[in-house]
Amino acid sequence: MEQNRILDIIINLLHGTKTQNKLIEKQNGEELILNGCSYLLNQTIRQYQLPASHYCVSKEALDLWNRISTDSIFNYTYRDTVIKDINGEVCIEKFRGGEGIPYETSDISVGDKFIYKDVFTDEHIVTVSNIIEELLSLSEYDYESIKNVLDKIYICKMLKREDRAIESKKKRSLDYREVIATDYKKAGIEIATFEEEPEFSPPEPDATEDDFLFEVIHDKKGEGKALSVFQRGEDYYIKIAFEDVIEEFVYPDQFICHLTAKDPEIQKEIKSEYAAMRDKTNSKKNQFHLENGYWAGVNAQYIYDKYCRIFGWDSACRRYFARRKTLYAINATPEGFSVWMPVHTDLCEAY
Repeated sequence: MEQNRILDIIINLLHGTKTQNKLIEKQNGEELILNGCSYLLNQTIRQYQLPASHYCVSKEALDLWNRISTDSIFNYTYRDTVIKDINGEVCIEKFRGGEGIPYETSDISVGDKFIYKDVFTDEHIVTVSNIIEELLSLSEYDYESIKNVLDKIYICKMLKREDRAIESKKKRSLDYREVIATDYKKAGIEIATFEEEPEFSPPEPDATEDDFLFEVIHDKKGEGKALSVFQRGEDYYIKIAFEDVIEEFVYPDQFICHLTAKDPEIQKEIKSEYAAMRDKTNSKKNQFHLENGYWAGVNAQYIYDKYCRIFGWDSACRRYFARRKTLYAINATPEGFSVWMPVHTDLCEAY
């Protein structure tokens, strides 16, 4: 078989990772040692060049890019310099390292420059750690087996802000289609196009009524666990277990009414607004997302921006959710509701 130096590098690093994280070879009686094989393997996988059909871009990233450059986004990565060559100002958010919020928000004009990785990122749809785990689990390190695992790598070019919305950063499916249909969908990320279109068919969802969709719930009855959300007729229900008793609540109004705020007046407003949501367009979708893992945390403005994309909230109200602001905006949703983010809590905690 013809020698493949690239696959040989990966195979040698796999052997080194399995043997005390180093490779030891002898040359003319001298012992040569290469340390940090797991780190080198990680970096090698990240530098592995994929075919064009394994690169895609999110809709939001492509929309922003098309207002910045006439060049293809697929020609840029990491520390490449991006120069704006399209007329009109565009607002960009710059992130530093792994920080969750942008360190700078600015408008750029023709001729302005920025570093690609400050605004965009090349996100491994199937994570590098999962690829390495799959490689290490192989019974034999032959070219065909290694290549089959490497063929599972897909990259999505997206905004840094979108990347921060993905909850699962380590353990995901090895099928890029399933990741797009589940993890990306949950984060509100949609794929615009592939550099070269692959055959794509999202897998059918396999969630059942008994799946644990929620974390621990606290209400007047004490601590319980929400087991599932399901539809019966025209209504949606949430099933909650309190010790040995399982009860069902139709939501949004009944479920929210079982959660209590410290201030009675605030609680009265919450009940009133959520109870009215069932008569509004898209209300059940809104409520389902609010209860199904989209929590208001310390990064209020970042979360508000996310819901502007998902639910069409008024982006002009984002200033109320910056640091040291009220975290409350009147008439911020298309239905005319207010948005309120309780500090250091969420809908699954005691207020």
